[in-house]
Amino acid sequence: MEYIWLQEKVILKDRYKIEKELSVSDLSIVYLADDMLCNCRCIVKEYYPKGKVLRDMDGKTVVYRMPTYKQVFEDEVEIFLNEGEILKECNHKNIVKYVDGFKENDTGYIVLEFCEGKTLDKHMKDENEVSIKEVLKDLFLPLIDAVEHIHKKGVIHRDIKPANIIINKDKGPVLIDFGSAINYKKDKNSKIFFTTGFSPVEFYSKEAKKGKFSDIYSVAATFYYYLTGITPQKSPDRLAGDCVEDLGSLNEEVSKFYSKIIMKNLSIDHRKRFSNVKLLKLFTYFEYLKHK
Repeated sequence: MEYIWLQEKVILKDRYKIEKELSVSDLSIVYLADDMLCNCRCIVKEYYPKGKVLRDMDGKTVVYRMPTYKQVFEDEVEIFLNEGEILKECNHKNIVKYVDGFKENDTGYIVLEFCEGKTLDKHMKDENEVSIKEVLKDLFLPLIDAVEHIHKKGVIHRDIKPANIIINKDKGPVLIDFGSAINYKKDKNSKIFFTTGFSPVEFYSKEAKKGKFSDIYSVAATFYYYLTGITPQKSPDRLAGDCVEDLGSLNEEVSKFYSKIIMKNLSIDHRKRFSNVKLLKLFTYFEYLKHK
């Protein structure tokens, strides 16, 4: 059997010993590893675009299927490593911590802290009943604070969703996977990334204007999903017929006012959403005080 991922006990940079493969996507492979310098676990992401590269005979080196892909691949590795550069600037309790970034085996690697816990979507299935007050204080407000922090750095995440939020027992929600993140002031025609139900319509176009208001849609969609258990309708489909049911009619614990706030920020037209998360943070805090 041919394995595309690095095998157990492979050591990178004379420091990171692979324990096991965690996930494989079209562009990368994620591993659980042992940081032998710090004597702790970490996460290693390897750039490995499936279908375009192969693993060489040594089981480590990445080789191109087509020699003409060489320059494109090298450019893509630089873009991949940019995730680490962005995370360096975004040090925050509720954002995954950057550890290292380097090139080896003719590809790129990013090392992140190992954050124990479940992603929000999995956590929802297993958690006991919690009050709206706890949700607002322990989940919504810390997450908004993390998003506000990256926006101040000129960065938008572009892939905020339950699967990219880990619930850690000590830190609370931790925002992960900055592989789609960009500097929204500089990168005007960036590559298209979207997640059905959680991405605003502007993420489906290279030319469409993107900004802090784009992440706000994804935050509102995540909150809507958490409070209702329903994934919002795919945003482009809403242009033809909007079937997203009002939050207040699905969850009676949420005030009519806060329901309107969430629905406002789920607007297809970005001009109807808040321009930054400060107002969302303020109204979320007010909602928390109502339930205190």
